[in-house]
Amino acid sequence: MITLSKRAVTRTMHERGIPSMVDLAQKLAIDPSHLCKLLQGAPFTSSTLTRFTRVLECEPAALLKGR
Repeated sequence: MITLSKRAVTRTMHERGIPSMVDLAQKLAIDPSHLCKLLQGAPFTSSTLTRFTRVLECEPAALLKGR
C-alpha cells in the first residue's frame, strides 16, 4: 500500500515555511484531524495528493512511501 510519508511531508512543509500541521491543514483546506489520519497511513485520493503537491510545491513521489 502506498501512503504519505510523515517525515517527507514534515521536512517539505518546513522547507516551504509552513510552521505547523495546523497551518498545513488550513492550506490544504482539510481538518487537522484528517491530516493526522493521512500521515498515519489512511487511504487518500489522487485529488488529495494533488493538493499536497500544490501546497508543498513538490512532486508526488517526494511525499510517498510504499509499504
